[in-house]
Parts: sequence; C-alpha cells; structure tokens
Amino acid sequence: MAGSRNWEVQYISRKDIFSLTEECAKVTGIPYVMDAYKEEALEIIDA
Repeated sequence: MAGSRNWEVQYISRKDIFSLTEECAKVTGIPYVMDAYKEEALEIIDA
C-alpha cells in the first residue's frame, strides 16, 4: 500500500495492483507485473 501511496485499503484500486504470475493475470484480469505500464515505459525509452 505504501508503494502506491495509498495509506488505506479503501483508496486502492485495480490500477494499483499487479499479478505476480501470468496465470494469476489470466484468471483475475489484473495485469501481469511485467506488462504493467509497458507501453508508457517503451515511450520513455524510445524518446
């Protein structure tokens, strides 16, 4: 929670959490940690 600067559970959304395995991502629909914000990161690298 502190890493996303959400100090209470009520402030955490699905955008603040990531799946640690690809299987979990498939089941829950929550992005796999290696794919999260991938497009944004590639834009920064390519700039």
